[in-house]
Amino acid sequence: ALFAELGPRSLFWFWWETLWIPANCTWADLEDHDGIVFPKPYQLYATIPYAFVMLMVRFLIERYIAIPLAKALGIKNVTRVKPQPNAVLENYFRKCTKHPSQSEIQGLAKKCNWTVRLVEKWFRRRRNLEADKMVLFICLVPGIPKPILFGIAQLFLLSWQLMKEPS
Repeated sequence: ALFAELGPRSLFWFWWETLWIPANCTWADLEDHDGIVFPKPYQLYATIPYAFVMLMVRFLIERYIAIPLAKALGIKNVTRVKPQPNAVLENYFRKCTKHPSQSEIQGLAKKCNWTVRLVEKWFRRRRNLEADKMVLFICLVPGIPKPILFGIAQLFLLSWQLMKEPS
């Protein structure tokens, strides 16, 4: 009843044939015939409650098992020290290289009126911050498999094609 109120195209993007079945098939091919019963696409909705249950299980495991276990093993939550704001070094880090040579470090130290040691420390701290962002993005999402993330990205990236599809 809810989907009827929203209109026939409300879930068109979700049931797009090219996302779910091969190019030479259609949803009509999967209709029951000759005593053969096929699974129905709407049965996929049954997975949504399971997904929420899995998220809750993951949350509970992280909070009540993983964190206390990590503390018991002596694993500490390291907070990274942010480098001092410096436009010259930040510009060099972004546009040239994240690992400057010793001669480049000496030149940057003269430009910034810093010691070589301070410039080396700045680059090390800045690289560590960059690594933390990548770890959070890639490694700390074990509960969401990469194919699901890829599929969601494809849905959003190809949404313009969905809008052009005739009804």
